[in-house]
Amino acid sequence: VEAAGSFAHQWFPEAMFYAYLFMSAFAYAILYIPNLAPAILSATTLIASLKSPLRLKWLLLPALTLSIMAIIDFLGYRGDMEAIKYYLFWTMMFAVCLVLHENPGFFDRAKNVLAIYLLCHFFFLQASPVDENRLGLSEKMSISNPNDLGYWCAFGVFMGLIASIRSSGLKRILYSSFALIALIVLFRTVSRSALIFLAFSVATYLFLSIRERGRFYSILLVLILFAVSGLAFKHFLSEGMQAYRHRMEYEEDKGNYSFSGRTYYLQEGIRAVIASPWYGTGEDEISPREASKPSAAPHNVFVAVALHYGIWPTLFLAILWLVTLVRAISLTFWVAESRRHDQSNELFAFTLFLFLMSNVSNKMMLAPF
Repeated sequence: VEAAGSFAHQWFPEAMFYAYLFMSAFAYAILYIPNLAPAILSATTLIASLKSPLRLKWLLLPALTLSIMAIIDFLGYRGDMEAIKYYLFWTMMFAVCLVLHENPGFFDRAKNVLAIYLLCHFFFLQASPVDENRLGLSEKMSISNPNDLGYWCAFGVFMGLIASIRSSGLKRILYSSFALIALIVLFRTVSRSALIFLAFSVATYLFLSIRERGRFYSILLVLILFAVSGLAFKHFLSEGMQAYRHRMEYEEDKGNYSFSGRTYYLQEGIRAVIASPWYGTGEDEISPREASKPSAAPHNVFVAVALHYGIWPTLFLAILWLVTLVRAISLTFWVAESRRHDQSNELFAFTLFLFLMSNVSNKMMLAPF
């Protein structure tokens, strides 16, 4: 009876959490009800807090960071609290996941739900209004930018490959097919950073996992299956490669915002932080000194936080990332071999994946992941 009650207590906030993810992503595209998604998230956070309040001790650092942000916005920038709403949502989601992770099965269930979540987005694919050669999503969607879609697709490939390695039979075919579909869409987003970091993370996972007994043949079988499937869909993959080539040639002629231009804005962002380190500037975009260049975001989550709020929230965010990285390293390399689990390898590789992406973007993926 106690186990059944625990199961029921887990599923109710977990189902509400998934409902929030889908509602926040698709409400504008299907049926928008004002404030419904925030209300669901708030209720989920409250229920999760009541379910396991002791787990929330790990929320101290994010809560402290959020409090400092709120004080800076309220006292320093005329009460403009618009930017902090995103950080508030992320902190609430973090609190919910802290509690839900008490159940060992949550990790795999959440990945499967996020896979369905990603597949549902594919029904809204369209050419990006900025570059018709790149696939994005409708502007009504929460991840309309092609790069954000590329990051999600990279997650899909990563998750699908690992799940297929651990599975067998029909499940292996389904997960491999999902990974291939996500890879095809990733190619069409022409997101170079997503593709590079995906390759790095998958290589890291394979390097860590191939040493385990019995894992080599599963990995080899999945890679062969994936390669054969890729040949079957080579037309779609070649279209993606042509889009990458077109973007490289276009930016070589017109000036490359993504590399040299992005570096310029990052440097300008650091300059602005040095000029106003304690309270930031209250802005989310950089206003370059050169009049010919438009305002733009710094495309680095740490610089973005420091630009708006100063060094203290940035320091706490960096500590949170450092704790996560150290924990991932300890689970992967420092525990006894008899206690190691393949999930540790996955967490380590995906932590690297997220950390690298957070250094080329502002608000990517921090919420769901």
